[in-house]
Amino acid sequence: MKKALLVLSLLFLLFPSFASSQTTRTVLIEEFTGAWCGFCPYGAAVIEDILNTGDNVRALAYHRGDSLETPEGNIFVNAMQPAYPQAAIDRVLWPGESKIPVSRGSWRARCQARAAVTSPLSISVTGTFHEPTRLLTANIKLTILSDMSGEYRLNAIISESGINLRQKYYPPGGGTVYLDPYYHKHVVRKMITGAQGEFLTATGFKAGDVINRTITQTLPSWWNVDKCDFTVFVSKMANGYYNEVQQAFQEPIRSLFRATPVELVSFMAERVDEGVLLTWRTARETSNAGWSIECRAADGSWKSVCFVPGNGTSTQPHFYEYVDRNPEMGPVCAYRLRQKDYDGRETLSPVALVYMDVAPTTTKLLANYPNPFNPETEIAFELDEPAHVVLEVLDMLGRRIVVLARGDFKPGFHVQTWDGRDMDQIRVPAGVYLYRLRTQGKVLTRRMVLSR
Repeated sequence: MKKALLVLSLLFLLFPSFASSQTTRTVLIEEFTGAWCGFCPYGAAVIEDILNTGDNVRALAYHRGDSLETPEGNIFVNAMQPAYPQAAIDRVLWPGESKIPVSRGSWRARCQARAAVTSPLSISVTGTFHEPTRLLTANIKLTILSDMSGEYRLNAIISESGINLRQKYYPPGGGTVYLDPYYHKHVVRKMITGAQGEFLTATGFKAGDVINRTITQTLPSWWNVDKCDFTVFVSKMANGYYNEVQQAFQEPIRSLFRATPVELVSFMAERVDEGVLLTWRTARETSNAGWSIECRAADGSWKSVCFVPGNGTSTQPHFYEYVDRNPEMGPVCAYRLRQKDYDGRETLSPVALVYMDVAPTTTKLLANYPNPFNPETEIAFELDEPAHVVLEVLDMLGRRIVVLARGDFKPGFHVQTWDGRDMDQIRVPAGVYLYRLRTQGKVLTRRMVLSR
């Protein structure tokens, strides 16, 4: 027995990814609270006690009626109609109950009951956090362990602890006091995928299915990244109502996401007499083995053109260039950089496009790239003469989502980027969308697919 435990301990030390893999259910407790609530410090204490004595429970706190509330959180709280402090345990409605949120006396027992229920999926998350821009890129992988039927949604949330805000408090002896300072924990800062989560499927999954999603979010400067958690969970919808959480995942951002080792400042492609000139700059580099230059082939796959050595670890800016003397034939060539660390990790750059035709002979709306896409795509058009242009994105019913370009344009090639958001900067759901180019006397329309 001791020998077996020693072997298991060595595995955990030598293979940390094995040690942190999700093999059991993680229970999610979602508390409803507010700085005005005199009983809420008692609820916060119960949650901390549960977290300190259980390895498979994670917590979120939705504030309402104070400066820590969020628009998406308010939508969720309104749907739940809770009292304060109450909480949803995996969003499960127990038999005989008319609403999901329950009082703190039953939180521990409910968490224990949910922990004993087998989860039909596992969640893993990798990604990067770019310190200068505070851009978080999360690669989420869902592995289906058993058949799942129904409508499911993916939820991604950033929460922060250690936020100082004066708290109302009812002491055991009676009366009212205000705790100042008071440091709130697990505060929901942003529901990245919205109040209901991002739609995954209306029919379900089969055992063995693997679903991958990439989510990006720029963190405001006033959030303390050192105290922020990244939470992912899959929930089931029933009759348009929030329902059972199937599995949850939560880890600190600092330990979950590695810092981007190379700060890429720019990457450009330009047609020259010799072929295509690729240039890129870095502000600093850490453990940079080099760059694999890749070009998109006619069938949509990416092929390696060459490898350019990096500068290892350097705090100085560096400039790189390479001429592709045998570019892909066609009106548009697409390139990207695959930056490689010495430890084998890789990071892809944005795509750079170069237009190979000398001059357009007619007005064209070109195929967007990439397609399908997530989180953004590039839409290009050609003009054979000066024109007033309107480039817009529409849904399948012809309703305008956003205008990407409006104004007078010169002849030639033009590119606009759509980041999957509407005119109010709200991320739109996955699906098929139209993009339309309108000029004097001409309207051109094509389709594109946004995946989440």
